[in-house]
Amino acid sequence: MRFGHIVFIVLAWILLFTSVYAEVKRYEIKSGKVEYTVRGDGQIMGMKMSTKGTYSIVFKEWGKVEVTKGVTESTIPMQGTQVENEWSKFDNGKIFWVDEEEKVIVTADMASGMFEQDGKNFTKMGREMLEQNGGKLIGHEKLMGYKCEVWQWGNESKIWIHKGIMLKSEVSMMGITTVEEAIKVDFNVKTTSSDFALPNYPVKTMEEAYGQMDGDLSPEEKALMQEMLKGLGSMGQ
Repeated sequence: MRFGHIVFIVLAWILLFTSVYAEVKRYEIKSGKVEYTVRGDGQIMGMKMSTKGTYSIVFKEWGKVEVTKGVTESTIPMQGTQVENEWSKFDNGKIFWVDEEEKVIVTADMASGMFEQDGKNFTKMGREMLEQNGGKLIGHEKLMGYKCEVWQWGNESKIWIHKGIMLKSEVSMMGITTVEEAIKVDFNVKTTSSDFALPNYPVKTMEEAYGQMDGDLSPEEKALMQEMLKGLGSMGQ
């Protein structure tokens, strides 16, 4: 597995914790399709990183099932420029990452128990989790014609939320600033089973798929990985 895939997995876990509304609160809209642009740059351990790309989400059942798919071009230390096809599915608390290089789907159970009972106030839960992680509601703005809550944590990170759905985010973490912004929005649309289909690859846990990956990394790559994981761990403090 290339180091770019490791970086994507770590960043995906970071996204699950930073975009609290997007992955825990779920949505106040029954279905939808949203397209985004992505741009990011900065330095980690004195090494410059940059990213640009696009991705889309499609969801149903108020966000209980969602597929994210996109392409990014990243300049990563020691790896040069890489193009990644990023594809994941969230399904009632479980998340699945498609690793096209290894032809495998990696799964993790994030919070399936949260979806076992109907009627939970995920809007309230999402706000509380943002506040517990230092988030503050600083105002309201319109994006793409939709009224959004604007949340801020730290001095440089913001997220714009419309009924639980992220329409824009500006996140600064470990020296990297990444901006994601919606460019096309369609809510309460008809979806089909093909919108949520994944490749017919074997499904494995992260340990089964990447349990030996540490031995494949150079000392520099291990140091970068440790730095990223350290930043992830500090988020819960």
